[in-house]
Amino acid sequence: MEAEWLLRNTLYLKDLLSQSEKWHQPGLLPVYPLGMGTRFWLASAQHEPGSDLPDYLFCYDLKKNQCWQLAEGLEDNFYRTGKITDLQRLDIYNNGYYFFRSAEQVAHLFPDVAGPVIFIVNLKS
Repeated sequence: MEAEWLLRNTLYLKDLLSQSEKWHQPGLLPVYPLGMGTRFWLASAQHEPGSDLPDYLFCYDLKKNQCWQLAEGLEDNFYRTGKITDLQRLDIYNNGYYFFRSAEQVAHLFPDVAGPVIFIVNLKS
């Protein structure tokens, strides 16, 4: 899941999955580091401050055959919590994701919360 290889590896998986009959068996649910939903395939990484590894949010849209690799992530324009690079899978079908913020980061939204706040993201096909 190195950022520089995400597009190449994603296109390889897309090609492999569309051509291979063994991946289309009932009850088979392959698991990859890339979250493969019905429309969007996502991968994200947020590293410790000072790390040499880059943060990123990668999205491949199967319907539009487009991809985005955002080094600083997506801007949360709903709650305005900053850039999101740490989307984590919420379900095995990769339609739901979550990210969290510390109490300090969202004190302007939730002044009475003492611990982390989890934000749920549902992707629509």
